[in-house]
This record gives sequence, structure tokens and C-alpha cells, in this order.
Amino acid sequence: MGPPGSGATWGDWKHFIDYTNTLIPFANRQVANVTGIIATLGEFVFGISLIVGYRIKETGIGAAVLTLCFGLCMAIFVSIKAPFNYPVFVFTGAALVLSALDHHKWSVDSYIQKSHL
Repeated sequence: MGPPGSGATWGDWKHFIDYTNTLIPFANRQVANVTGIIATLGEFVFGISLIVGYRIKETGIGAAVLTLCFGLCMAIFVSIKAPFNYPVFVFTGAALVLSALDHHKWSVDSYIQKSHL
């Protein structure tokens, strides 16, 4: 990704937590660190689960809530333009669309459902 300011927004964990603290200015540094860990783990788990198609309805809703919270914090504590500089709300909408789909032909959910029949 590169060092901070070289095209990467933060570049390392310290700068990432600094940005996280910007999004939740009412929290101290330790809370921002825990929140950064939880958000990173959530993004990882939701991303992998959506790619492989595991529990898509629940995963899509979780991903939508996470990105909506992120976008609202950006809009409130950075600027209204900030979440629109990145497609934050597009990700929220896409996650909601995925959560509403009935059939996922190539998903783990489909494989599990077929194996139980």
C-alpha cells in the first residue's frame, strides 16, 4: 500500500487508528484501537463470506450495517462529502441487495442445502 500520504490513506496501523479515532472522536485511543480491530475483522469475515457465499442473508445485512456506520461516521465527523469520495453507500446498497437474493447457484449455502436433501 505504501507509506501514509503516498496514495494510501493511512499506510500503517498507527495512522489507521488515528483515522479511526477521527471517525469516533468521543472515544479514547484504546477504544479506537479495539474498534479498528473489530472493524478490520468484520470486513475480512464479511468479505470472505460474501465471496464464497456462506450465510449470505446474514452476512449481507452485517456488511451493510458495518458500511452504513462507517459512512455515517465519515459524514458526521469528517465531512458530508467524505463518504461520497469512496463508494461507501454503494457498498451498503450492494450488501443489502445480496442479502435479499433468494438463490445463489454457486454458493456454499447452495452446496450445504443440496447435501441436506
